[in-house]
Amino acid sequence: MATANPKTLEKVTDWFLDDLPSTEPPATGSWDCPPNYHQDRYAPFLKHIADVTGTKVTYDALGHKVDVLGKDATVVEQTIERLTYLHSALSLLTPMPTSHQHHMFLPAHGYDKLQITPFRHHSAATTVKTLASPDEWKSLASMGVLVPFRQVIRQEKSKVTTATSRPAVPSRFLSNHTFRMFGNYDMYNKTVSSSEGSSLSSAADKPVSNPDPPEHVLTLRPKEYYSILASENTDRVTQWVDQNKKSDSTTPPVDPQQSVPPEEYPPEQKPVRGVLKRRVRETSKSSPVKSAKAKATQEQASADPQPISSLIPWKPKPVPTFHHTMAQKVSPGTNSPLKQTTLDKYWTSAVGAFEKEKSKRSKPESRESPPSSTSRPTTTTENVAESFIPTQKYANETPKLTTKPILHADSHDVLEIFNALQPTLEAARSFPGSLQLEAHIELITMAPYSPDQCFDDRVVTVEDWKENFQPKKGTSLAPYWAWNKVTGSGADVDAMIDIIWSKKSPQRIFHETPVDRDVVFEYHCRIGDGSGFVISLDEAGCPSFHQTPSVLGCSTIHFPHRMWDMNITLKGEMNLHCYKDPELKKAIDDFVMTIYFEPGNDDIIIFCSEPRNKVFIVDKILMKSTVRHLHIPLNEEASSKLIFKTVEIRQFMTGRKPNHPRLIRGRIPVDKRQECISARLLWYEVSVVSDAIQKLLNTNQELELGQQTEKWSAVELLGDEIRLKDVPFESSQVAQSIDDSGFGSMYRLGKVILDRMRIGEPQLS
Repeated sequence: MATANPKTLEKVTDWFLDDLPSTEPPATGSWDCPPNYHQDRYAPFLKHIADVTGTKVTYDALGHKVDVLGKDATVVEQTIERLTYLHSALSLLTPMPTSHQHHMFLPAHGYDKLQITPFRHHSAATTVKTLASPDEWKSLASMGVLVPFRQVIRQEKSKVTTATSRPAVPSRFLSNHTFRMFGNYDMYNKTVSSSEGSSLSSAADKPVSNPDPPEHVLTLRPKEYYSILASENTDRVTQWVDQNKKSDSTTPPVDPQQSVPPEEYPPEQKPVRGVLKRRVRETSKSSPVKSAKAKATQEQASADPQPISSLIPWKPKPVPTFHHTMAQKVSPGTNSPLKQTTLDKYWTSAVGAFEKEKSKRSKPESRESPPSSTSRPTTTTENVAESFIPTQKYANETPKLTTKPILHADSHDVLEIFNALQPTLEAARSFPGSLQLEAHIELITMAPYSPDQCFDDRVVTVEDWKENFQPKKGTSLAPYWAWNKVTGSGADVDAMIDIIWSKKSPQRIFHETPVDRDVVFEYHCRIGDGSGFVISLDEAGCPSFHQTPSVLGCSTIHFPHRMWDMNITLKGEMNLHCYKDPELKKAIDDFVMTIYFEPGNDDIIIFCSEPRNKVFIVDKILMKSTVRHLHIPLNEEASSKLIFKTVEIRQFMTGRKPNHPRLIRGRIPVDKRQECISARLLWYEVSVVSDAIQKLLNTNQELELGQQTEKWSAVELLGDEIRLKDVPFESSQVAQSIDDSGFGSMYRLGKVILDRMRIGEPQLS
């Protein structure tokens, strides 16, 4: 038997080894853990990132770092970047003193000294006491409020008392809201026969509306300022229909749901003396010339009053009087400078400046010698050389709108507030969930530094306040409390929506017709480890899941010279990642199938059934009704994307049956609003939001863990004031889309509301 040559076998083996695919060693990397890293909290998220990136992520307790093992360096680098963004998002959920900043902007004069008065002496104490629980009021009563320093000590006879609270009535924008039934009807109505309407489809189509509020709620606005509500026109329209039954049937009826626009019926223009009216005859070739008798009959018929709505007072048309005159010259009157000024407003800036200089020189002359009555309403020979005649060059050009933002007087204050929130806003770019940037109307109270301390009109200086509320690094912040429950009466909210700019300019600040309104039902649940999450359902019963809302950062602005304060907050609701616990996901899905909502005229009832294995429990059930009103700028030609947001929050009174402990029944009495306020189950919250900013923040809901959005940045939320951060306005499309509805505009509109709101306003006795 032939044997193989050993040298030949060695060569063949080498040939096969060289052709085998060479496997490169995997790439490795490490991420240094921050000081506040907790392994138990980060472990589920590390597992998710490892599954998404296809890497191996392990925690090294000895080196306090996270080791990443991947197929190449690019994947490892992307995984480490995801870990960095994950830490930025989770760090926002941990309250940190640096994320809560305090500011105070005082008037220029008269506020060198301040004083801290006990909160129980504050004018809004009565309103807050009706909304606070016994434990909350016990804490608030021991706190103090910053107010201006008073030179004269208050006497008992001239003591400031609190204002009488408004009646516990719903807002007129929520009084006629209609609810619809949804959910598992058969689960809680098995004993009802099918003939009595036990099917889910027939029951869900039955709309039930809330009862109308008392009539005195609707008369909150001065009638000489605003248009009449459609609900207030019903009786007047019905009376008009009864009086005009004999009128022509072809006349379209008046819609009681539509208020009559006043601009469709302009006031009657009176004839001006000295101005000739000329009658223009419109005759066609086909129609013959009418006789004088026919003309008189037609004029008499046209002067007869026609049946019109009683909502608009009828006035007969004046019959024009014609005079045969010769060529006359008309006096220009005293309004010729106004006409010239109106025209100058539409020329270019250079021509406007030239005409402004000319008007300054011509104004004293017009006061000394009025123009002659024989002169035409044109420029005289002296003014011909000074007047501007548009040449062909200027006639073809149109005035260009300047896109350069205007520097406001309080831009320095806006920059200070924004600089405090900028690190939080940058970190929020990695937050996967819902974000809301709002300017809340709140009341800021200060807690005593020690249990033995009490506030008894203690005088403080601005430097003392800064030392406690704007401390340097390493110094703890003074304790405080931001109270966001403004009122329990819908009449107070309606009065805020109806505020005007001033008595001289009685224009509304917000549109009376809401932009939108929605109702959300929230189940606040708690897991065994203490963490919580929320199950939200819209009016149709469609569910969504997210973690418990938390304040990621805030800038609190104290206004000692105002009744209330402002708190610009960034709230976040992280998406609920059920992949951490499949058992939890199944329990949530089964729980949603047990929800049943049944509205009624007397009570609003909702049912649910907790999981059998007690994976989570239900702490409370809330119903949030949100109404948004668009802001009307003082300059009506300008547009605004700012919105005044009011939220009515009602908590269900829950109960359980002894024989069915997992079954929960929630109930809201519709008519017993005062009892709900006394039980601290009803309150209102108000804030200012920017619709342009909110649309950008909503894009974070599409993010996954460890991702960062590129659709917006923190400085771009300034809008037209982005140049405060040395960034050109023209270089950012996001800032241009926000424009004048940015961060600073939210702050300014909040100040306008603070100056005009009258909730808890004191009365001198």
